Parts: sequence; structure tokens; C-alpha cells
Amino acid sequence: MKEAKDIVDSLRREMWITASQLPRIAVCPGSWRLCKKVENWPKPEEPEETKRGKRIHALLEGKEVKASLEEQAEAENAWHSVSVLTTRLWGKPVADLDYRREVMLAFDAGDVGVTGRFDLLVFNGDEVLLVDFKSGKPVEEEKENAQILAGVAGLIRLYPQIKQVYASIIYTWKKYPAEGPDYVFFGTEEIQEAVRFVAHILKQASAKDAPLVPSKHCAYCPANVYCEATQKAIAKFGGEVKPDVKEYVQALPPDRLSELLLAWEEWVKKVGNALVEEAKRRLREDPESVPGWKLTKPTTVRKISVPILLYKRLRDLGIPTQEIFAHVSYPLWAVRHLIEKKFGPGEEAKKKLEEVLSGIIEEQPRAQVLRRVKQ
Repeated sequence: MKEAKDIVDSLRREMWITASQLPRIAVCPGSWRLCKKVENWPKPEEPEETKRGKRIHALLEGKEVKASLEEQAEAENAWHSVSVLTTRLWGKPVADLDYRREVMLAFDAGDVGVTGRFDLLVFNGDEVLLVDFKSGKPVEEEKENAQILAGVAGLIRLYPQIKQVYASIIYTWKKYPAEGPDYVFFGTEEIQEAVRFVAHILKQASAKDAPLVPSKHCAYCPANVYCEATQKAIAKFGGEVKPDVKEYVQALPPDRLSELLLAWEEWVKKVGNALVEEAKRRLREDPESVPGWKLTKPTTVRKISVPILLYKRLRDLGIPTQEIFAHVSYPLWAVRHLIEKKFGPGEEAKKKLEEVLSGIIEEQPRAQVLRRVKQ
């Protein structure tokens, strides 16, 4: 059996993409090559939250580490959540099944590959549960989807005998309901679609003429200061391009750049987030407690629960692959737009939309957002 290390060694190291980069690269294939220019920037010292997460992960790996009682409790909670899920799936706790911790998965397509280390694989015959533990706050849905798809593609590359995959991202601090954490199911058809999806993104990124496409991901792209496409988009929508700022950043000495990155991270992640959460807490108790600010009303949103099935159904309608793979997750209006673009507005498009969305829609609570009150 081919090991993940064999796949990684078959490509030059600089040709690897991490699972967390897939959402951005799916929309902007050219950003991967551009980011290679800045990947050697000095990294700031790890914040305490990252160190805390590593200690919890080490506990979940069965290692002896110096951890607080709270961290130990989180690790026990996460392991219990896995057992609840395996009992729900197969009638057995995880301790009674074949499981492997810290498994490296890799999948390559042409000259580029995607790699990631998953915290836990639990095997039951030709079925497997793929688990990734997270100790921080929830990440965006599309990042979760991308990480799961990359994991499924890498898993099947290493274990081709697997017929069904259950994938779950489990938060160590979260108290799940009695039935345990949610999971995404992949049968034979969904597995094949996941492999095609990941391979398509990798091949797009490997092209020398891969396009640069501005999107919401630009705000977090490490190469945005070098990207002409991003600068043009800012100017187009009324922003101001400031070459003096760009030149200032490019001229920063390594030590100073590292200091500024750390200061920015500390402010945004600690002070900024704390301010927002405190304002939300007060406004929930008293809508008039934070002058000039309000919370949006609690609502629900209809969301697609099985993205990979959506991609397949759209492909079956003859919609071009490059249009389908423009995003990793879809709002309903985007699905409607693709179908109406293919069939035109009318009854036929309405019927096709109902068929495509059948069985893959669920109601989910929408997070309340902090807003300025218009004067």
C-alpha cells in the first residue's frame, strides 16, 4: 500500500497546497503561485491560543504533557464526543474499534498536491470515520467543507478499499446534544465526486497562466499587497490604492515586519473580538445598552447540507465545470443563477432547481450580527 509520505516525496515540496488554502484557490487559482513569493516572511511568535490547542491535541494523541485541568477536560470531552458518534454509527465506542491517531493524508493531481494531517481515523470494515479536532472558535463553513473534501480524497488514495466515509469536525470545548456531533456522509458516488473536485482545483492552480480572481478571500491572502488584480478591484469599488503604503510594507526589515504582524494579530483576535462579543452580550440583555449599535434579529437560513451532491447534480444538467467550481460552498441564489443561466428564467428552470435541491436543504440558525444604528 502506498503511504502518504511516498506521495509527498514524489513531488517537490514547494508544489504542495494545504487543505485550508483550497477555498481561496478554488476561486482564485493564480493566488497559489503568487503566495509562494511571500511564504518565507518571518512568522510571529505563536499566540497562547495556538499553544493551548497544541497541548489539547497532544492529550488527544495520548501523550503526556503539562496541561491545565480545563485543557484536560476539553480533551476528555472531545474523546467522549467521538465515542458517542461511533456508537451512533456502528453501535460501539471508539475504544472497541480500530483507530489511528495523527494520520497524514495526501492527494496529488499532476504537478500539484494537497496534504493535511488528520487527528483521527476510525475504521469499521470498509467504512471509516475521519475526525479533525479543533480547540478554537468555529471556522467558516466553506473551510470545513474544503478540509473534509481534501481529507476524503487523500483517504481514498491511501485506502482504496474504503466504500463509505463519515467525516466530522469536532470542537473540543463544545457540549454536543445526546446524538453527538454532526457528520458528512460520503458513499461511493460522493467519494468519486470529492476526488474529481479536489483534482480539478489542483490542476487549475498548477497552470502557469492560472488567473487571479478578486474575491472575499483577498482580505486574508498573504500576497494581496503584491496582487494587481486585488488593487484594481479596490479601485473599481471606490477604494483608494496607496502605493506609499505598499512601498512601506515591502521595505520593512524582517524583525519589524514580525513585530507588526504580532501586534495586528493580538489586536484583531483578542481586543477586537472581545469588544464585539461583549457588545453582543449586552445587547441581548438590553437592546439600548450600547448606544449607536444594535443586533440583527435572530433568524434561520436555508442552507445546502451536502455540497458534493450539489456539484454532481449541476454537472448532470450540463453546467460547465469551471462555473460549478467557482465556489466551495453555495448560497441558494447562486444555484438559482447557474440554472437560470443555463435554461433561462421560467418553469423549466424552476423545476430543475427543485430537483437539484431535493433532499439536500436544511434550516440553520443565522448568527446575529452587530450593526451601526443609522442616524
